[in-house]
Amino acid sequence: MINKRKSVDLAVDCRMIEMSGIGRYIRSLIPALISGFDYIAILGYEDELKEYETFKNVRIISLKSKIYSPFEQFELFTKIPRCNVFLSPHYNVPLFLPQAQKKAVIIPDVNHLVFASELSLAKKIYAKIFYKHATTFDCVFTISDFSKSEIVRYTACNPAKIHVAKCAIDTIHFKKLIDMASNNFLLDEVLRKKRYILYVGNIKPHKNLKRSLLAFEKNLLIDPNLKFIIVGKADNFLTKDSEVFEIVKANSFLKNNVEFTGKINDADLVSYYQNAELLLFPSLYEGFGLPPLESMFIGCPVISSREGSLPEICGQGALYCDAYNIDDIADKIKRLLSDSLLRDKLIDLGNKNVLKYSWSNFNGIILNKLKELSLKN
Repeated sequence: MINKRKSVDLAVDCRMIEMSGIGRYIRSLIPALISGFDYIAILGYEDELKEYETFKNVRIISLKSKIYSPFEQFELFTKIPRCNVFLSPHYNVPLFLPQAQKKAVIIPDVNHLVFASELSLAKKIYAKIFYKHATTFDCVFTISDFSKSEIVRYTACNPAKIHVAKCAIDTIHFKKLIDMASNNFLLDEVLRKKRYILYVGNIKPHKNLKRSLLAFEKNLLIDPNLKFIIVGKADNFLTKDSEVFEIVKANSFLKNNVEFTGKINDADLVSYYQNAELLLFPSLYEGFGLPPLESMFIGCPVISSREGSLPEICGQGALYCDAYNIDDIADKIKRLLSDSLLRDKLIDLGNKNVLKYSWSNFNGIILNKLKELSLKN
């Protein structure tokens, strides 16, 4: 880097930049921060940050520690430079950071507190300590009104210092991918031969995939050719839902009709949305929920639960189910598969709903507050 100053205006932990959800808003935010500050430090895994190396006002600092690992605290303390403001994109914040004059954090949800009973004792203690410490920072951002109320409820954080910046989808990016659909001809040909419902997201207990599988099985009795395609990683964050794989493996009926893709690129994701009958998203808890918005924008109708922030985010653009009732989930799948008028209505309402959200608004709220913090130093 040309700029060799030891102190920076802003330092940002970007180790989650390639993850779903949190990674989406980090990738949106970084260009705005580069434009908005004279000199910033971006900390993360070096091979994931190469696109920012050419900016003269950016200092790349390589980190090696894994998220939630014991070593991350030592590495963050020793490698974060002196800065006016430090920003953490998640609640695994540095416990000791005297080199930052002001500190800010983005807490997308308090999932690990809400479902603490499903965590090991060590993970439960970790979540309690770090959420509590994160809310002592000078500024707390979150991504929905629902999440703000949950943060206050579970941590007693002062609501006055919590600022809501709602996420969005990169409509320009997805529009380009839709326009370039012919480049994905081979995958589209494969998917067009299938009649499938789609799930997109991490494979974690609160995503409710176990009930989803049992609801899908009920629809298989009606349509033996129906498939359930699950797009997402199993190993993100503190928990994964191993039971999902065990249920499929133990049931030959499901084993032959459920497909796990693992992590895929956005071009392939567009093809999965475009060719799906519907997106099934009956989560038990969401701070925001990007897959329903992606699905709406691309024209795939959505079945969503009424839990967490989902009614706030999906509005009238989704068909809602009772996330705890397998029969109701199955009934909503059956209804949407058979009712073309309802399908068309949801696609239209979904397209209109997406227009309420923009990354420029998200970036602007966070950038303006961070600059305000920086000027207070």
